[in-house]
Amino acid sequence: MADVVPQPPVRDKLHAAAAAEASGDRIEAMGLLAEAFDELFNPHHHAYVDPSPLRFGENLTSIARLHGGDTAAVLYWLRGDSKGGGYEDPRGLATQLDATIEFAATAQTALRVMALGIDFPRYLRFDNLTPSIDGTYGDPLARSYPDGYAPTGEHFSYCQGFVIEVALRMAEVKTYLV
Repeated sequence: MADVVPQPPVRDKLHAAAAAEASGDRIEAMGLLAEAFDELFNPHHHAYVDPSPLRFGENLTSIARLHGGDTAAVLYWLRGDSKGGGYEDPRGLATQLDATIEFAATAQTALRVMALGIDFPRYLRFDNLTPSIDGTYGDPLARSYPDGYAPTGEHFSYCQGFVIEVALRMAEVKTYLV
């Protein structure tokens, strides 16, 4: 089925995933499917459709977001001291900013799914079955597997079909934009 995918890098990852599955390395196969999806879905990694229908502002990836108290530290730094100096404690504002950014990142993903006409519950199942792509500047395809990760053959088949469906949908969207 991967041969119907018009995007060569995605098709190559689908072939590699099928080969890994056939050789019994299902964890690698699922990681390759997650990478293939990321290649399609992340507007910063591809040029299949320009302008990308998936670009809803700057990409709020985990790389760009502040984590674990960093927002409060930045606010303290901007204020110029850490003693209070008559200012209110910035932790409340930091918590609100962190929550807003987390919501915006989640909403951005939902908008991308809906913009492609993909069934959101199907996307959520794919997302739950595959490892996270938690890229860094040095390794944009770094994978994160949950403890006890043990996908089944049915999980692989579902995710493989889902990536193919998204690739075909992306190709269809491209026809409307050129």
